[in-house]
Amino acid sequence: MLNNQVSKVYYARVLGDFRKVCDAEKLEAECDKHVYCISNVEAMWNCADKDSIPFDYKHKAKEASTRFKFKAYNEEKNQSIIKCYPKTGRTHQIRVHLKSLGYPIANDQMYGGTIANDDSPDAV
Repeated sequence: MLNNQVSKVYYARVLGDFRKVCDAEKLEAECDKHVYCISNVEAMWNCADKDSIPFDYKHKAKEASTRFKFKAYNEEKNQSIIKCYPKTGRTHQIRVHLKSLGYPIANDQMYGGTIANDDSPDAV
C-alpha cells in the first residue's frame, strides 16, 4: 500500500451491451466525472463533468475516475459483465459512473437498474 501497488477491482452486471461504449481494440471505457451528493436523506449521488456541475453542488463535487473492462455479454438478457477499476474511492462512484454511461447495474433500482427475479447461477 505504501508504494501504491494495491488496487481494487469490482465486477458488475450491467444492462445493455457494454461493448458499445468501449474502445473497440481494448474493450475498455473510462469515466472521469466529478461525484457529488444530491440527497443525504436518500443517500443519492450524481456525477457530471466539472463544467456541468449544478451551482448548488459545486462545493461538494469531488474528482472521480473509473476504468471499465468488458468481459462478457448475454444477448438473451441484454446484460454485460464488466470489471470496474476505480482510480478514486468516492461514495457510489461506480454506480453513478455506470449510470452516466447509460449502463446501470442490473438490479440497482436507485441508479436506473431493474429488479429481476432470477436467482439462477447463470443469470448472465
